[in-house]
Amino acid sequence: MPAFKSLKELYLHYKEQHPTKLNYEQFGALASFFPTLLLIHSDGVIDKQESIYIEKLSVSLSNLFREERSSEGALKMLQTEFKTQLEYLLNHMEEWQDTFLDTLKMHLTQNPESKYLIANAIEIFAVAAHKNKAEEVNMLQHIRERLELKDE
Repeated sequence: MPAFKSLKELYLHYKEQHPTKLNYEQFGALASFFPTLLLIHSDGVIDKQESIYIEKLSVSLSNLFREERSSEGALKMLQTEFKTQLEYLLNHMEEWQDTFLDTLKMHLTQNPESKYLIANAIEIFAVAAHKNKAEEVNMLQHIRERLELKDE
């Protein structure tokens, strides 16, 4: 799959390949947390703690758009959609990994202020995991290098 020059291009391609109710801004938030999904997926097994993290991440992502949602029901639907997309990406990681990372790297080159958010998210997940499995440590290093987050 090709790398895209912008998150907007990736979003349009993603929607063609996999239906989503997320709008572009919501997809951008999802893409920013994609590196944490790589950490979750690094050992190939989604354990109970990681499942809880996915649930909490879907709640947190939907809360970013709380002001846009007029009711709790609409917010809950957005949370469900985020969870659906997170689970889809986890189940199709090989298909999407390089495309998301390459496009995210391009996005960070154009928007360096976003580096802190992404670096902080992966660090928080890495600390919360407490496992320090070799796979996760290696993936964390890979993400830092690939997205040029080393100095963040």
